[in-house]
Amino acid sequence: MYNFLVGFVLLLLLAAALALGYFYWQFRRSPACVWRNRVRRHLAELQALIRPTDFPTETQANAVKLGETLFDQQLKAMPSSSIMGFAGIGPGTADRLQSAGLLTLTSLMSYDFTQIPGFGPAKASEVRVAVEKALKDAKAKFEAGASPEGQDYRQRWAAMTAADQTERDTRTRTNAACERTMATLQPQLQLARDVTFWNHLLHKGQVPGLTDEVMNRPLPELVIDAPVIIPVPVAKPVAPEVRVAEPVLAAKPAPVSKPVAVDLFRSALPPQPATLSAEHPQLPKLRAYCAFALMVAKADGKIAKAERAEVRELLASSFGHDATLVRFIDPVMEQTEKNIPDENDALAAILKVTNADERRMLYQVAERIADAAGGRGAREVDALRRMAKTLGVSDVATSFQLVDKSPPLETGRQVGNWSPRQILEIDPTATVSPELIRRRFTLLTEKADPAKAATLGVEFVRMAEAKRADILRAAQELIAPFGEPLVPPAAPPKPTDIRHNPDLDDVFGA
Repeated sequence: MYNFLVGFVLLLLLAAALALGYFYWQFRRSPACVWRNRVRRHLAELQALIRPTDFPTETQANAVKLGETLFDQQLKAMPSSSIMGFAGIGPGTADRLQSAGLLTLTSLMSYDFTQIPGFGPAKASEVRVAVEKALKDAKAKFEAGASPEGQDYRQRWAAMTAADQTERDTRTRTNAACERTMATLQPQLQLARDVTFWNHLLHKGQVPGLTDEVMNRPLPELVIDAPVIIPVPVAKPVAPEVRVAEPVLAAKPAPVSKPVAVDLFRSALPPQPATLSAEHPQLPKLRAYCAFALMVAKADGKIAKAERAEVRELLASSFGHDATLVRFIDPVMEQTEKNIPDENDALAAILKVTNADERRMLYQVAERIADAAGGRGAREVDALRRMAKTLGVSDVATSFQLVDKSPPLETGRQVGNWSPRQILEIDPTATVSPELIRRRFTLLTEKADPAKAATLGVEFVRMAEAKRADILRAAQELIAPFGEPLVPPAAPPKPTDIRHNPDLDDVFGA
């Protein structure tokens, strides 16, 4: 009897399990359950797309490594003669360093200069001080973006920062779109929570509010806002001077002592912007500064390279601290130069975005731009006079007199920015002789050979030709007081007839 009862109970449990399994199978196949699973999958997909916007990056470390690499390239490209002009360093010292195989600034950094013949402790100390100053100047030039390597660093750092910001912006826009879509999905989610197996058993699959129309309605789609595109300028070569390639020679081995203690690279990265916006609040001011400066540069009819450099320096010093604005400088300059506004419009824009102190600064920059190409012409003087009156800065205006732009003709002494000694790289304390003038002329003329710069582009060839013209003019001015030609006449050819003797011919009447 006991075994019968146990078997009967087990049979009832089996029948109940089969019945529940059958009803659950029906529930899983029901339209309501299928719709509920689709809503849940859509929610899970949206949640999987949400990612943190404050994610770690390696941009800072990569930027430091990039800066060290590019600055090292800049130093290797600088000749050892870069230290000339500092106290105690003249062409003679530079020639001795090159004769010792020290051809680049990098080779001077840890060299024991007392090993060079004629260099005592005092002279070696002067050279080390000059090397330190040259390295500091080179680093300042690099960090200001005034060298090809420094400009390359700025462009590549801006590209890395832009990539991080683009990823951060993409995540922000995606997260916002997911939040909006999930908020729109809330009514369906509420109905989906009521679609359960027990409700299916007890209420025969009836869920209040869940109709065929609701289940057939498309689920809300994910719509991500379009990104805000901020242009990143293409790196342009910065060529303030012609670099003449020098032959690479092995330096003479010497014991290393008294290395120059200089921090070769100090990371000075601008702060990363928190967000990107379609219109930076300082962008109108940047455009106004650019339009004003280019208007001044074109006051005499054309924009010279030196004037354009002054404009670039103004924008870099005023807006280069902002990682977002720095990427607008070159595109804004290029766009504005194609359509430079007239004087009234440029000044009206400046008056709108500046205060009194900024106007005084801008007027002083305008004077530097007017003087950058060699002096002020009549149109530049008139323009400066009008600008000083409009900006209300007549108290800081220096002079409205015309400046003669013709080159000075004085011989052997510095006039304005022209110095024959400086052009020929002759120490101010050195005694000038025709031989020294000819030697420096020949050496510098060979270094500035346009053929060596042909591979760098037409602009570099023109710069080399201008440099040679200055060298020729400086040499002619320095040698003129000696009454000797710059290039001595060639010696007469030796007679081919061994019997040729004009003196004996005169004696014997031949």
